[in-house]
Amino acid sequence: MQEDVVSVAVLGPLRVSMGSSTVALPGPGPRMLLGVLALSPNQPVSPNQLVELIWGPDRGSQAALHTSVYRLRAWLRDRFADRVTLERADDGYLLRTPRCDVDTAAFRDLVVHGAAGTESERIAALDRALDLWRGPVLGSAASWLHNAPMVVALERERRAAARDLADLCLRVGDPSVAVRHLQRLVDAHPFDEPLHALLIRALGANGAVADALRLYDQLRARLATELGIDPSQELQGLYQQLLGIDATPAASGLGGPELTHPTPRQLPAPPPEFTGRDEEVAALCAALLDRRNDHPPLVAVDGVAGVGKSALALHVASRVASSFPDGQLYINLQGASVGVPSLEPSAIVGRWLRQLGVAGSAVPAQFEDATALWRSLLAGKRLLLLFDDAVSPEQIRALLPSGPGCATFVTSRSVLSTLDCTRFVRLRPLTTEDAVTLLSRLVGEQRVLDEPAATDMVVNLCEHLPLLLRIVSARLIARPSWTIQAIADRLGQEQRRLDELQVDNLSMRASLAVGLRGAGSDATRGFPFLGLLGVPEFDLALAAALAGSTLTATEAAIERLVDARLVDSPAPNRFRMHDVIRLYAREQAERHVTDADRRAALSRALAHYLSVAEQARCLLDPNEPADLQVDPAPTHPAGFSLPDQEAATEWIDANAPHLPDVMASLAARPELTASAARLALLAYPALAIRDHWPEMIRLDRIAIRAAETSGQLEVEALARNHLGMAYGQTNQLDESLAEFRTALELWEGLNDQHHTAKVLNNLGILTRMRGDLAESVRCHERCIALFNVLGDRNHEARALQNLAVVERRLGRHTNAVAACEQAIEIFRSLGDDYRLGLTLGALADCVRLIGRPGDSVAIFQEGLLVLRRCGNRFGEAEQLWGLGLALDALGDRLQARSHWQSALEVLRDCGYVDDDEIQAIMAEPTPRPPAAIRNST
Repeated sequence: MQEDVVSVAVLGPLRVSMGSSTVALPGPGPRMLLGVLALSPNQPVSPNQLVELIWGPDRGSQAALHTSVYRLRAWLRDRFADRVTLERADDGYLLRTPRCDVDTAAFRDLVVHGAAGTESERIAALDRALDLWRGPVLGSAASWLHNAPMVVALERERRAAARDLADLCLRVGDPSVAVRHLQRLVDAHPFDEPLHALLIRALGANGAVADALRLYDQLRARLATELGIDPSQELQGLYQQLLGIDATPAASGLGGPELTHPTPRQLPAPPPEFTGRDEEVAALCAALLDRRNDHPPLVAVDGVAGVGKSALALHVASRVASSFPDGQLYINLQGASVGVPSLEPSAIVGRWLRQLGVAGSAVPAQFEDATALWRSLLAGKRLLLLFDDAVSPEQIRALLPSGPGCATFVTSRSVLSTLDCTRFVRLRPLTTEDAVTLLSRLVGEQRVLDEPAATDMVVNLCEHLPLLLRIVSARLIARPSWTIQAIADRLGQEQRRLDELQVDNLSMRASLAVGLRGAGSDATRGFPFLGLLGVPEFDLALAAALAGSTLTATEAAIERLVDARLVDSPAPNRFRMHDVIRLYAREQAERHVTDADRRAALSRALAHYLSVAEQARCLLDPNEPADLQVDPAPTHPAGFSLPDQEAATEWIDANAPHLPDVMASLAARPELTASAARLALLAYPALAIRDHWPEMIRLDRIAIRAAETSGQLEVEALARNHLGMAYGQTNQLDESLAEFRTALELWEGLNDQHHTAKVLNNLGILTRMRGDLAESVRCHERCIALFNVLGDRNHEARALQNLAVVERRLGRHTNAVAACEQAIEIFRSLGDDYRLGLTLGALADCVRLIGRPGDSVAIFQEGLLVLRRCGNRFGEAEQLWGLGLALDALGDRLQARSHWQSALEVLRDCGYVDDDEIQAIMAEPTPRPPAAIRNST
């Protein structure tokens, strides 16, 4: 028996059906999740993107998303089994549709068919594709969806299909099919002039001239009322044709006398491949046409070199030009022109006065007089002024119109915040979708379709910047035998990327050189040092260390680089550079900074990391003596210090992802190898408290190689001990055992009882995790005895804590309680909140197991407060799970499940479980603890 077909439709209000029956939809969250995922079936969508698409900007949460995922997955499983499923991918969630029809996929398949075959077959395919649309994507489910990239892309594809259909229908002389679809589209897009032009042409060709004229009149009235503009030249020409009038001045007798000074129409043609920027275009057009007050509109666009400021300005200016009947003036101020000085305000005003009809001899010699005449000429006129590539506000300030009627558009790399602007736009790189579309338009769609993976590589290596994509496209067009993969491979070689990003008069290197030249001498001197380490993000303290300068002077220099758009500042005292700018900085260092100065800068950078890592250790784990005694203590070359625990946490979290790469770079230099090996040891406590275990593994491996190279046995032994702990925390138990055994041999060979005891403590933990509880007890008892003899109460308490865990595993709960209580007494006396919190959790669990759940709840709650204050996420998850068990023992199953769910969400955030595991665990009547918690208790 053939099974019913499952269908999901999103090209209109969400609709799900099975066979001929419509299926009732799930609740709001799961419903929106289903609709959003169906926009691109079988393709992953990131969790952050899903949150924004489902609930709108700044409204949803990851917790709400996980709940919706759980409910939608259950809803799909109950109704459709495996015909359509919700799956987790590495980079998000996807709707898998092995036996399910989704209208977005069907639409795109039909559009592809509409590009091949006979004309009648293509018309039929496009007609069927457009018939799938029942209204706006997902109906009116959420207003914020209308501007979402996936929705915008679908709407754009719909309009493109309608244009193709109209062209085909007009060619074969049967426009009736196109009229129906175009009418629906112009109803949905009442200001889309190209669509209206197509429909007017189709209506006229179909004999419905009266309908075409009526549509034109309606559009003209709408544009005048809502936007204050006239229809485009194309539409006006169509209107004249419908009336049977030749619109050219000579034919109509409307030519008039020749003017000595014609109305200026100076706008260069906008780039035909202009792509994306829908929100920016709409906002800028609206701002330029705003007549609601007496202040003339002034809009400014700034952004990094190559981001497409001029292209956007020309595109917008061409859209609104007809609303400025007295003309459009354009000037390139040469702020970023290679080898050409920027224009002076006096030169600009002189040029424009002459273009408005002032004889050269009548242009005032004094700048103040010239600008007064300029403003007088502008009075009462409706002119659009486009200042492209300004250096600074002062270059144009005196030339801005003062009365209503005129509007001004300014582009600049620098921030023009001191101008009294109607609208500021900080232009960002293109979205991935728009960057791919631009590349497709430049090199040919088929070329891009043939190499999707290589296209993504090129787009990412060009950092979504239009200038870089145009340079790459020009190289590909000039080399038709090259594959996109070939240029991607060349771009992937950092040492030659800047060489690849130049063609004819387009050069990213030259463009960056102009920006750097305008940033000032101090910024120019400091800029090359920012490329030495190869890190994409850095803080003020590192920049100061690299430059060998003070924090104050460095901040002033970097702010000049931020103003020049060579550096971004995502947060106070944190900075980021595009990869191509970082490569340019490194190139400048290799060319203009001596080898001795580069070595000194890297040595200062290492001192920065050693100093701040030690400061973070002291703030986050003040009761833990340093594994490595550095004498003298590392000092910061620029005098930087972390003020408090919160700052230490922020620093370690921000730097952990790239710390291994920094250390590898520094350790590769022979003069820094020995000191670089110690960085991992100083950073270990802060990284461990913040659960950055994968980064610790990479750091310790580098430290071990560096210690072996520099002959530092103590450093190697310490790094191996740390690596063993990091392996254990990531459940790589065999690797952990090997590192601990090697570390133990090294310490015993060095006759170091203290570190021997510490490794024995770790071996006790590991053998417990491997299930050898008897060996675990022996290791812990041996290390407790050593610590007691050495008088190390801190580590004695830690070993007692670990022994308690093993005793609990063995069912000897009274022994476990006694060990915990001894450890807690020591930790309280030492003021060690971090380990106090962990041990309170262990005590609470033992108290629960001997039949005192009420006491257990109170102890768990105290431990949870302590660990949250310390910022230890894994310990927090353990306490939450144990608290759930104690509440369950008291009969409060609802609260117990809430705490288990919270524990699992913390573990997911730390990378120990995924959503599928959470769902499976919480589906059990009494959830079983996940492996991460089982192995730690």
